[in-house]
Amino acid sequence: MWYNAPGSNPMTQGLLIGNGRMGAAILGNVTNDSLVLNESSLWSGTANLSGGYATGPSGAFGAYQMFGSLVLKLPTHTNPTGYVRALDIGTGIATVDYTNSGVADHREVFCSAPDQALVMQLTASSSAAYTGSIQLTDSHSTTISNTASGLMFSGALANGEKYEAQLVVSNSGGTVVISSGAVNFTNCNSLTLFVTLGTDYVMDYSLNYHGSDPHSNMLAQVTAASAKSFST
Repeated sequence: MWYNAPGSNPMTQGLLIGNGRMGAAILGNVTNDSLVLNESSLWSGTANLSGGYATGPSGAFGAYQMFGSLVLKLPTHTNPTGYVRALDIGTGIATVDYTNSGVADHREVFCSAPDQALVMQLTASSSAAYTGSIQLTDSHSTTISNTASGLMFSGALANGEKYEAQLVVSNSGGTVVISSGAVNFTNCNSLTLFVTLGTDYVMDYSLNYHGSDPHSNMLAQVTAASAKSFST
């Protein structure tokens, strides 16, 4: 499926990618894009011993929670032509293509099942095509922290469920500076982003449905995924 314009509503116009556990809605905006991130186990409910159906953040039955967003800002990409946003149903890969100031820009996004990671790559027909910033936002408003190669956030819902997101950014050409909860890049030829999401949820009543803290697993997954080339 393909469209010749970006989407504005992720629920009705987002191109959906996923691996069965985590996924994203792709709107494909050129100058300021936001990928809605989700993971299957982030739920606000409790053990719900009453058997009721009270939803919402404080209800015992609970409700599914949006995980966060991956925000891509390209302030110099202001006059795109030949725009196409597409999803290949056979491969599960979403793409965004357009021409900006005579340069063909290409984005490719998918969720890997073997690596349990979302991967996004930006390439162009000319060098130094990418200057802008990347941010990771938590839908529950926790603080975003810098890491050696990207960003992360972690928190807990009111029911005690812990969650964490990790982002690693690698670049070809140009410079990348990570500061104040943002990845700022200048004159890059290409960029590759790796995102992992997870919680401490386990399907075990005896543990009150809480397993180990997701940090070590999320860090291991994003480290392993980012060590591979995009083609693998």
